[in-house]
Amino acid sequence: MDAKWTPVEDRFKYGVAISNFSSDSSVVIQSALDLVVGETVSILLSIKDWYYGHKLGDNVRGIFPKSYIAIKDHVEEKIWYVSIVNIDHVKIFHRFPVLRWKSQLLQKKSQLFCENGKRVKGEIIENDHKGQGLWISYKLLLGDLEQAHGDSPHLISQYTKIARRMGFPEIILPGDVRNDLYLTLISGDFSSKASNAKNIEVTIRVCNDRGHILPEAITVGPGLSLGSEYKSVVYYHEEKPKWMETIKISLDIEDFRTSHLKITYKHRSSNESKDKNEKPFAFSFIRLMNENGTTLKDEIHELLIYKIDGKKYDETDSNVSYFKLPSTRSELESKIPKATYSNSGSSLKLAFSNISVPGLTLNPRDVCLVSSIVCSTKLTQTLICLDSCLLAFMKVDGEDIVKFLQDILDSLFKTLTDKESDEFVDLVFKALVFVVGLISDIKYQHFSPVLNVYIEKTFSAALAYNKLIIALRRYIDKLSAGRLQCDKLNGSLSLDASIGSYHEFNDSLFVISMMKSIGFLFKFIVRSRCLFLESQRLQRFDVPLDNMLINYDN
Repeated sequence: MDAKWTPVEDRFKYGVAISNFSSDSSVVIQSALDLVVGETVSILLSIKDWYYGHKLGDNVRGIFPKSYIAIKDHVEEKIWYVSIVNIDHVKIFHRFPVLRWKSQLLQKKSQLFCENGKRVKGEIIENDHKGQGLWISYKLLLGDLEQAHGDSPHLISQYTKIARRMGFPEIILPGDVRNDLYLTLISGDFSSKASNAKNIEVTIRVCNDRGHILPEAITVGPGLSLGSEYKSVVYYHEEKPKWMETIKISLDIEDFRTSHLKITYKHRSSNESKDKNEKPFAFSFIRLMNENGTTLKDEIHELLIYKIDGKKYDETDSNVSYFKLPSTRSELESKIPKATYSNSGSSLKLAFSNISVPGLTLNPRDVCLVSSIVCSTKLTQTLICLDSCLLAFMKVDGEDIVKFLQDILDSLFKTLTDKESDEFVDLVFKALVFVVGLISDIKYQHFSPVLNVYIEKTFSAALAYNKLIIALRRYIDKLSAGRLQCDKLNGSLSLDASIGSYHEFNDSLFVISMMKSIGFLFKFIVRSRCLFLESQRLQRFDVPLDNMLINYDN
């Protein structure tokens, strides 16, 4: 009696391919279903060593061997789309449309990578693409780098390359100094009549305010050496290339303030002799610092493209005449209304007559899109200067405060102990209470260990204790004398309200915040006094030693 196909039980409805299965290797070629490792399948029928079903999100059905499938326990939900939840160890949601799109994208990128590699080597032949692919395995390790290395020493060795996060972690420890700019070359539009190039190569360089190229400023990944320039991929006969290529720019703070990015566009000819004579036909630029002292914002920038006339334009590195030109679309719109440069004719030429440099002509319809992410513990994207205006400082968002916590505290204590700024002692004290109160807030309470580390290991203001005691006593005396009414302020006052009400510096609200932060304030006082006593002991030792050496010399 012949075996029959039977419906599978619910617990066997879903599985994952653990090995590649091709219909070419099957005896039943017409009915077999091709599988790739990791694909999830829906199983409908079963017979002996075979299953019958389809891939998730794909209606094409076929048979495949049981030995190629690992059955997964699951919970099935239907909320707009079907979702499978594995219940092995960790719950992982497989969302079919997303997985199918990601799988197709990976397969297309893998095939493109392999074909381009063979095309470069001259090895490409017709129908020579089967069995090729780019496979990536990954594993999530919990904890920081030190903990991950301790738990999995076989995965993290001295040769492992570490890529830092493109952004800040939740906790920034004192001494963790970063000054990185991540730049992504997104796309370009060179479809105007003024642009005749089709095979466009983009070159990115970092230059200072004198136009000189800064060496060893650009890298494309961890473990790779720094270079002075980056060249993009070239797409053949493409007027609107999409690159999505990211580089990291690492500079010292001094260089960061005076540097800009110079981006040139060059046509690459398929003829080698012609390609050697090709020169950049256009360029863009963008400053790393704004005029108000802040860095580039984390956003997409529309870079203007200027056509280069090689006969009139001086291409030496020292030529920075283009600084007088707008670099982005937003700068252009601030000088010329959008309606003007959207039109053509005499009005457009008249509008651009005041924005020109010999040898450079703006292509108003061409554009290059780049995005930037600044990861700096020394520079800010906020307009307010933190150490020059204490009143404005206490309006700064808490995210910026905790990001620059060590530098802010250093500046506050330096101002507090400076003899020339005695008139600002009260305001500096309020700013210090504001910072400590912010750390005491439930939103930022995970920064409390960071503040303790700062007090114990980094804090060095040996003369701050006396001024802190005087300021504390002044407000406590006011409170004792009854000049501050803190018990009846529209009912109970939460910590959030006390921290956020510094716009008018109400003394009553300030004292409430001060008393809630008094633990950290006393830690600062005690640590400062200990540092002062240590310095006094050293001085008492140095004086007789110096006298002895002077007498000996005489």
